Amino acid sequence: MTYADYAIAFNSGLHLVYWVDILMTIERAPRKLFHIVGLLLLITTFGSMGYHLIEKWSFMDALYMTIITLATVGYAEIHPLSQAGRVFTMFLIMGGMGFLLYSITEATAFLVEGEMSGYLRRKK
Repeated sequence: MTYADYAIAFNSGLHLVYWVDILMTIERAPRKLFHIVGLLLLITTFGSMGYHLIEKWSFMDALYMTIITLATVGYAEIHPLSQAGRVFTMFLIMGGMGFLLYSITEATAFLVEGEMSGYLRRKK
């Protein structure tokens, strides 16, 4: 085997590693996005059901209160909250902030690790 043969084999190996890396990136990206969207739906459902059960609010009022709480908009409550409702709201806020921090961390890791460029490169 000549030097040129080794160089071609090495170069082919690098291309293989490159394509395997791109394929692994594409496989991870939707999974991370799926986790984030799934957690958002889970915490929104949990908050809506909590207000519905604790405060006996309609589903629309409970959903609205959950959304304004998770989005940290700061509008006043639709109806006055009971003591249990206030405690539930505090836990919902902490859970929402934890979700927000997790989402920002995952998005930052996605960009910093170069996964976004690999994903976009594959889409082209």
